[in-house]
Amino acid sequence: AALRHERPVVTTYPAVPLAELRDGDNVLLVPPGDVGLLAEAVARLANEKDLRDRLSVGAGALGRQLDWPVIAQRTFDLYRRLGLE
Repeated sequence: AALRHERPVVTTYPAVPLAELRDGDNVLLVPPGDVGLLAEAVARLANEKDLRDRLSVGAGALGRQLDWPVIAQRTFDLYRRLGLE
């Protein structure tokens, strides 16, 4: 929801890398369990307007890729390519 509403997001690196998540472009990524780096990332957002603006634009673009109609179409296309329609 935050992505779709073009809000800057701080999140942890996923267990399986996702090319869609680009640190400093559409999200800020921190290692899981690192409270210090999490706090630093939040402080950066609070203090750096240019970073907030950049992440907001990137978040909006990423959020549009995650809309349910887009996900449904991609799933349908995959099933069609696999002959499972």
